Amino acid sequence: MIAVGGVSDYHVLLDGSTWKLPSKIGTMWRAGLPLLLLLVDVGQTCGMESPQRRNVYSVSRTFVLDVNPVTQVHQLYSVWDRKRPLWTLRKEIQHDAVEVSNDGNTVAVIAWPLVPLGSLATATAISFCNKDGVFKSYTVLQLCPTPPKIEVAGVEYYVWRSGADLDQDGRQFWVATSDGYELAFALADGQQLSKVPAAPGLTFQKAIRRLLAMSQMALLGSLAIFGVTGLLYVVLAYDMLRFLSRTRQIRFPQEMESLKRLVARNMLAALAEILILLIACAALLGGAYEGLLGWSDAPVGLFLALVLIIGSRLTRRLEGKVRMVPVIDPFLRQEHEQVLHTWQYKQLPDW
Repeated sequence: MIAVGGVSDYHVLLDGSTWKLPSKIGTMWRAGLPLLLLLVDVGQTCGMESPQRRNVYSVSRTFVLDVNPVTQVHQLYSVWDRKRPLWTLRKEIQHDAVEVSNDGNTVAVIAWPLVPLGSLATATAISFCNKDGVFKSYTVLQLCPTPPKIEVAGVEYYVWRSGADLDQDGRQFWVATSDGYELAFALADGQQLSKVPAAPGLTFQKAIRRLLAMSQMALLGSLAIFGVTGLLYVVLAYDMLRFLSRTRQIRFPQEMESLKRLVARNMLAALAEILILLIACAALLGGAYEGLLGWSDAPVGLFLALVLIIGSRLTRRLEGKVRMVPVIDPFLRQEHEQVLHTWQYKQLPDW
């Protein structure tokens, strides 16, 4: 059983299906949401299984910290070279949350939410570390002066933050304290950037922040967009190859109508191609600005650009072959010239 509040004023039973909260929970509303998130987390880990060795990646997926709670020697690597560490951190990390900056220079260690009653005055909440060790830290009392109490299996603790996953974007991260505030910290220098009342629930701002912070979100989005463009090239090439295999000469109005339909599809696809490429470029630039993409992603972008250039040149060659299909019927030649003129100089078909 876990008891919350003035030691045992509030009870949440996690060992069965019963979930009981008192009617006066309104007095705890400011801390309610973070505390409930903590309770779920505590309920899952209260068995206190040993912390596992784990990899913690930067948002840009450029660097990774090998967190080893057994040796307490944690090594930071480039994702492209897991044999030679860039630097080593020697610090006790157990169930604590860990964040890695996008430049690989800083690691933030956010302490486990529970603080023993006798350790509140000296307990460290957040430590910022680099290759030289801890360069800045905050105590629990600095960040959460009035933490509520929690009772776990008969043992009392203070709880200073939510146990939910932290939000971060590679340059800063956010911590929800149990007294109802959201704190923002810069990963580069450890400075506290803001302290605002925490809004209950997932706000629009938090939703956007989490969306941007998804690993390689911008790169994956760009890959998908470029993939759609490549698929568009394949469809256009297939369409033109099928026309060329069926139409050696334009002799009848039906064949002219087939050409006009083909040209119309190509013109609309060209507009879609421009729009898709603009979105892809915006995603790449936005990802770079937000720190979600690093130099390690450049080869992927160059490869995609090369593929699209090759695809574009191949489709242009097929377009040239379509234009060269001879027109036998003299009454269709003028219409054929108008179709080709529209295809070359206009944005949309005019028939």
